[in-house]
Amino acid sequence: MKAKINPVILGTFTGKCCDGNVFNNNDMKLSTELFENLFASDEFKRAMKNRYYIGFLGHPADPGCMDYRNACIVMTECHLESDGTVVGTFDLVDTPVGKVVKSFIDAGVTFGISIRGAGDVDGEGNVDPESFVFRGFDLVTFPAYDDCVPEFQEIAASSDLDKQVKYKKVCASVMSNLQSITSAESLKTLKEQFKEGTKEYKAIDDRLQALTASETLDLTDEKVRGLTKLYASATKEIDNLKERVAELSRQLKDEKFKVYNTEVACSKKIASVKRIAREQLRDVNDELSTVTASCDMYKRKALKFERQSNEFAGQIQSLKASNLKYNQKIEASSIAISQKDSTISELEQQLHETVAANTQFKKEASNRDDNVRSLQKRVEAAEQMVLDYQEAYANMYANALGVHLSEFSISASTSVKDLQKLITAKTISSTEYSDFDELEIADSEDDIATI
Repeated sequence: MKAKINPVILGTFTGKCCDGNVFNNNDMKLSTELFENLFASDEFKRAMKNRYYIGFLGHPADPGCMDYRNACIVMTECHLESDGTVVGTFDLVDTPVGKVVKSFIDAGVTFGISIRGAGDVDGEGNVDPESFVFRGFDLVTFPAYDDCVPEFQEIAASSDLDKQVKYKKVCASVMSNLQSITSAESLKTLKEQFKEGTKEYKAIDDRLQALTASETLDLTDEKVRGLTKLYASATKEIDNLKERVAELSRQLKDEKFKVYNTEVACSKKIASVKRIAREQLRDVNDELSTVTASCDMYKRKALKFERQSNEFAGQIQSLKASNLKYNQKIEASSIAISQKDSTISELEQQLHETVAANTQFKKEASNRDDNVRSLQKRVEAAEQMVLDYQEAYANMYANALGVHLSEFSISASTSVKDLQKLITAKTISSTEYSDFDELEIADSEDDIATI
């Protein structure tokens, strides 16, 4: 079954309505948590189902206002985007104010959307999500968020095929029933629903002109009685309204008195809170001064420690460089020591061999010393024997020649030839022997005479 045509919808507004991430122009912030709670509530779902969220042209003084003479829009959809923005769709309704809005739109005016509701606000401007009461959105010329300006789309200009079909059906219905409409006000209202220049607009305007021209100004008695009755009824209604206004004035006066008392009590409470706050603020300032002084002292100490740390870091770098040099020297020394240890081991080996050779040499030297002493004894004995032989030979040779041996100086170093020469020389000078030349000495070529 096709949806029933609704000819009272002049168009739709669609676009951004709120932003849960930023503060609005009223220095208040409606958080994403607030809208998450709102859209998840049963009250919101029920109100959307029954189309309770009716908006006004401008915010009414009472957020919960139900005087719909200034109503013009109805919210049909609203949701929270992933980026924290709230997007909604609103029908512009064919009310007197709705017609005014449509006229302004045709004149080039762009309307914004602003939220209507009430709730507690903390000192920083955050609206409490738990206490906030949502009553809808209104059309305004200065929205709380500068970019909350929804796009308006007329039914006739809609890209929605279903709406275009509905609009065509409305146009056909108007054209087919136009001649049966006898109310000039109705015709004026119908004419305002169409753009000037369209065939529907021209047809309605022609019908309105014809209807106006056929009306006469003569009043029949029946019309006079009807007007008189209508006047009397209106006068009575006005009196009733005056009484109602008087009653409401009394109630308003009572409410104002209650509000005054409440304001006085609140003023006293606020004054007390301000006094306590000033005292607490003074204590906090004193404590803050103390903490600031301590912070300054710690900052100076921190700067001093930082400088010392930098100096220590420089010293550490210097020590690391020196340590590297020392490590290199130690490594070189270790290599040299290793080489020296090797040399010492070789020298110790050589020393051991030398000691062993020296011991052997000493042993052999001791044996040689024994041999030398033995040979010296033999030499001494030989020298003594030679001396004895020389003396014996000399005595014998001297006796043979008749020479006294005491006249000669003979020692162990005196050779046999020297002795012979001495004896011969002495003999020639003292005695003449004729046969001396014929004397033969046995073994005269040897150092020791052989007997």
